[in-house]
Amino acid sequence: MLQLALENKITASGFSLAATAKDATDNINLEATEKSTQAYGFTIIRSQATIAFYEGQKQLGSNQFSLKGQGLNNEQASINLQNDFKQQLQSSSLQQTLGLNKE
Repeated sequence: MLQLALENKITASGFSLAATAKDATDNINLEATEKSTQAYGFTIIRSQATIAFYEGQKQLGSNQFSLKGQGLNNEQASINLQNDFKQQLQSSSLQQTLGLNKE
């Protein structure tokens, strides 16, 4: 689900997506880890998502997002985690999302 939010960010910025990595000149890798816990009747999901941007074999940028979603069940917590990622993507430019303009 995080992948879909990232794809939407890329296409909304005017870029197109290739069907496979071998069809593209530039590649974006998205990796995420998730941990789910229970507290006071709520499900809490925390995730670390890392985006890495490559031109050929050379990495040009990367960025990491700390995400959190909570709800009464796992599904609701997952939806809220996805919404957190969407909000973080919306608040930054594509260059910032990909880690291309770090000072």
